[in-house]
Amino acid sequence: MLKIVVLVLIFLHLKTAATGEEMIFFCASGLKRSIEEIVNNYQQKTGKNVRMIYGGSGSLLSQMMLSERGDIYLSASDAYIVRAREKGIIDESSVKTVSYQLPAIVVSGKRKDINTLADLKKSDVKLAIANPQSAPVGAFAVELLKKNDLFESIAPNIKTVSANVEHAFAQVLLGTVGGAFVWNTTPVGNKNAKTIKLAQHKIPRISRATICIPLFSSRKEEAESLIKYILGPAGAKVFRKHGFITKEKDARALAPNAIPGGEYIVSDDILKKLGAP
Repeated sequence: MLKIVVLVLIFLHLKTAATGEEMIFFCASGLKRSIEEIVNNYQQKTGKNVRMIYGGSGSLLSQMMLSERGDIYLSASDAYIVRAREKGIIDESSVKTVSYQLPAIVVSGKRKDINTLADLKKSDVKLAIANPQSAPVGAFAVELLKKNDLFESIAPNIKTVSANVEHAFAQVLLGTVGGAFVWNTTPVGNKNAKTIKLAQHKIPRISRATICIPLFSSRKEEAESLIKYILGPAGAKVFRKHGFITKEKDARALAPNAIPGGEYIVSDDILKKLGAP
């Protein structure tokens, strides 16, 4: 019931926002640091106004469909672009890959005893994961554990299911949990956390962050201009600054055997074990 109320409030908010002189940009929270900086630079350069809405890729897609508003949609995974395509709500010619991300585990810098994936089995380790139903990073985390035959032994230590990857990471920084499943880019530049190094063969999938323009966009030309800027030299510079990979060959070099893009389906049984809402 609460979720329905929240979606209705978002719908009304976006209906009102759409009358203003601004683009509406739905952006996956895992790309926030880079996109926020790029969009700010774009606004200063062009004088255009952009309203940013961040969240899990799945949640954002639901918000966008409910409100029938939005000029740009950036998902952390191309899987949600496929879902949007199936709903017939995107301009197919606008679909572009923005960056590539790998699943990762970040732990508190205080936990000197956690250095491998298997160390997450320790009984005193509390973990956070983004909800696999609405955030691609959560599904990638489950796939990572299943691929390495560690889900059953580590799942009991997953105590927090967060709305998105940034919320999961925040739990580590707050000390609520000792570790979290994130993207490889999430902890870049943060000295209070460390990333567990994963062997290349342990990484099953690479995420393709993908951008598009919804068919109900009222500012298609402006959206195309911003996307061009994001994918251009100015955007690439910011992505590199924050540790993002913009070329598939560079991502494949880190995980040669990983599947590029696509979706890992998390079963209802696994969702129940995680306590996902």
